[in-house]
Amino acid sequence: MEEKAKTCHLKTATFIRAMSLNGEVNVIDLKELAPLLNGMRVISRNINQIAKKANETNNIFSSDVQKLKGDVAELCRTVNLWLSTVTSSKR
Repeated sequence: MEEKAKTCHLKTATFIRAMSLNGEVNVIDLKELAPLLNGMRVISRNINQIAKKANETNNIFSSDVQKLKGDVAELCRTVNLWLSTVTSSKR
């Protein structure tokens, strides 16, 4: 049990608790999420810029909203692709 807990980067007690409650422990490598997080940062910046411009001018451009919608749609596609291909190793 201690070795299995160590391979999952968990304390032995935490591993045993997870096994007893769930019957398995899934370990997922989240390094693949880096591009996704970067995309979320870009979209967040765009939202902030659009909000700032809208507050300053009491006006918002349709092209800004359309660009943001496209960015969000691309992010959703990326998340769905990642979720459909994520592989977990069961310990």
